[in-house]
Amino acid sequence: MSQQQPYSVQLDPDTARKLASHGATILLLDVPLGMPVGIDQQVFLTGPKFRGIKMLPPGVHFLSYQAIAKDGTPAPPVSSLLALQQQQVLVRRWDPATESFAALPDEDEEARYVAGVQRFDFDRELAPYDLNRYSQWVTLSCHISEDVLQELLPPCGELSIMAEAADPCLTAAASEAEKRLQQQLQEGRAWLEAKMAAMQVDAPEGEQQQQQQQQQQQGDDAGQQQQQQPAPRGGRCRYSQLPRLVKVPGLPAAQLTALNMDKTALLEQVIDRYNNSSSSSSSSRSTPTGQQQQQQSGPQGIEVLGELQFAFIAFVFGQSLEGFMQWKQLLVLLLGCTSGPLERHPLLFTAFLQAITAQLQFGLGLQTPQQQTPSSSSSAAAGGLNAAGVASLSQQQQQDSTSAGFGLAAAGGLVDELLPDSFLKAAFRGFFEVLQEAGAAAPAPLLAEARVLEGVLASGLGWDFRLRELKLGSDDDEGSDEDGPVVVELSEQQLAELEGLQLGDIPSWV
Repeated sequence: MSQQQPYSVQLDPDTARKLASHGATILLLDVPLGMPVGIDQQVFLTGPKFRGIKMLPPGVHFLSYQAIAKDGTPAPPVSSLLALQQQQVLVRRWDPATESFAALPDEDEEARYVAGVQRFDFDRELAPYDLNRYSQWVTLSCHISEDVLQELLPPCGELSIMAEAADPCLTAAASEAEKRLQQQLQEGRAWLEAKMAAMQVDAPEGEQQQQQQQQQQQGDDAGQQQQQQPAPRGGRCRYSQLPRLVKVPGLPAAQLTALNMDKTALLEQVIDRYNNSSSSSSSSRSTPTGQQQQQQSGPQGIEVLGELQFAFIAFVFGQSLEGFMQWKQLLVLLLGCTSGPLERHPLLFTAFLQAITAQLQFGLGLQTPQQQTPSSSSSAAAGGLNAAGVASLSQQQQQDSTSAGFGLAAAGGLVDELLPDSFLKAAFRGFFEVLQEAGAAAPAPLLAEARVLEGVLASGLGWDFRLRELKLGSDDDEGSDEDGPVVVELSEQQLAELEGLQLGDIPSWV
């Protein structure tokens, strides 16, 4: 059976060097052969020369990996969200005893590796980040700031579904949709094992023997360093405790009922959590740049959307059932607000509709034209995937794994199974009814984004809430053309994100 070529990036040498020198780099030392390593939507099956990823745009990125047992069985994924600065070099070394990537204890040794990366000593052993998919990643992570990471990441900095296994609230699924999710998580792990087996069958005989020998040696080294199995890596995320009811002592029953029908007051309690936290820690952080500046310049409460995106990424890419639960509860909270989208937080809810639209497009496999995966091209100068010796997933395998996450079911299968008979249809119906009752009094940008979202729900799930019949703008716009196009003014940064990165151009962060 012939082996398909992995994806490759076509860049002229000057552009490749600029991207490598200005972007962030993750240098991974002593990486085991044949181990899945993921960065954002990409998944690599490591080859003999793989030492990490280069050309990473500054901002938040999702790093994940799975240790491989001596019999070839992959362990549950361990992952982390990293806030990388421009030109930053993150150095990690594989520790077979703990089956994890750890920071180097010797600062001088770490400095030597950082200098080596800056001199391009490891350039041919670093896989270039796939910039074709970066615009899609931005839509999934653009609201995750360093504040959000500090609030949500476990103290160890890594998250793992093994830390959720003992929680009866998570292991006992409450609905048929959640039972299907648990089943699909198990099927996703079996899917990854099958993909790995197929890659090993396609590999040359000499490389298979080299992989087996290295895995055997690593297993022997780990056995000598410890007499018992290591504790599961990673911890549980510190998600916001979402209030379910507004409780105000002495408030008349009618007013209390009205407050609980509109969840805006509950949402503002979550917003206050982030406001109080950021005010106490803002003086200790360095000046943000690039994507992080954009993340921190949003409307009040934008951190709640950061948590929504964090939970979605943990759910889809990290196989976290707890991430799904938090994503679900945040959606119910936001979609249950009445005064929030119309009066008190219209900008926040406009951004919320953009975020959930991107998530559903991704989960349902409804890619926009800017997110289509280009065909494979020849390897770039200054070190491409082929030159790095990376046993990457092939183009078709990347399409299978990229849209579904790190070992989950194929694109569209996961979220599609959760939506038709689940909580979301009723929640969306209630939210759209609020907009329909407001009519032309609803903020025009909010209504425009709601129409885009409705189009995604209609094309992906067949739901039709008839928002297109509502008129954009206020009642005073009598002379406007009801059927005319809607013009939305965008900043240069927003236009750049919508257009996506062209490989022949230098991104704005260079």
